[in-house]
Amino acid sequence: MTRDRFLPIHDPELLAAGERVLGAEFRAMSERVLAVSALTSRLNLLPFDDEAGRAALLEEILGRPLPRRLTIYPPFYTDHGLRLELGERVFVNQGCTFLDFAG
Repeated sequence: MTRDRFLPIHDPELLAAGERVLGAEFRAMSERVLAVSALTSRLNLLPFDDEAGRAALLEEILGRPLPRRLTIYPPFYTDHGLRLELGERVFVNQGCTFLDFAG
């Protein structure tokens, strides 16, 4: 499945036909959501004891180093990741979904 299937609103033919097409900001957000969906899919497939692998993917999702005493048990989901603020001594149990862009 290609990314174009998820972003038909940016079709040049629609724009030429005078249809309302959302701009670059929407496209950037859409690309981020797709990228984070791929990262969380990888994260949730890791063996539970692969703490280093989990930390590396979470840092990529959040866009910064993890606090030393943050615990996140997969499966974990977020739509964007860059707007999440998770500090020291935070525990996120299995199955949590954060909608940091949508909300």
